[in-house]
Amino acid sequence: MPKIGKKEGETLEFKREWTDRALQDLAAFANSKGGTLLLGVRDDSEVVGVDTSDQEIQRIANIIAGQLGITPSVSALDVEGRQVLQIRVEPSAGLVSFGGRYLCRVGTTNRDFRPDELARHLLERSGRSWDALPSEWTLKVSRPCTTFNFLKMEG
Repeated sequence: MPKIGKKEGETLEFKREWTDRALQDLAAFANSKGGTLLLGVRDDSEVVGVDTSDQEIQRIANIIAGQLGITPSVSALDVEGRQVLQIRVEPSAGLVSFGGRYLCRVGTTNRDFRPDELARHLLERSGRSWDALPSEWTLKVSRPCTTFNFLKMEG
C-alpha cells in the first residue's frame, strides 16, 4: 500500500475513517495554528482510501459546520490510485468548542485549555490586552492619596 511522505504533527492528522474523534482534531486545529486532516490514511501513514464522492464530501462538511460552527476546505486527493479526503481548517478568530470542551493542539495530541490559557487565548484572538479591558473601578472609588502615590511612583 502507498504511504504519505509525512508524519502526524501539530498541523497534520491521519484518520483511517470518519469518526467523531476527527471533530476533536479539527476543533483543536481551529483553536491553534490551523491544520489538515487526511481521511483514508492510517496512523502509520499508510493510505487505505475512503469514499470521496460529492455526497460524502458534502456530508462531512455539513457535520463539521453543524457540530463546530466552522467551514472547512474539503477536497479529494488521489494518492497512487487511492482516494483520500483532505480537510483543511484555518485558525479560528474565536474559540471552537466540541462537546463543551475547548481543545488545542500540542504536538500530535489534543488537550483541554486550562482556564488561564483560555482567557489569554480569547484576548489574543480578539486583538485586545488585559489593560484595555473595561473596569467597574473609577477614580471616584479610589482614594485620592492612593492615586497620587501611584502616579508619583510612576513619574
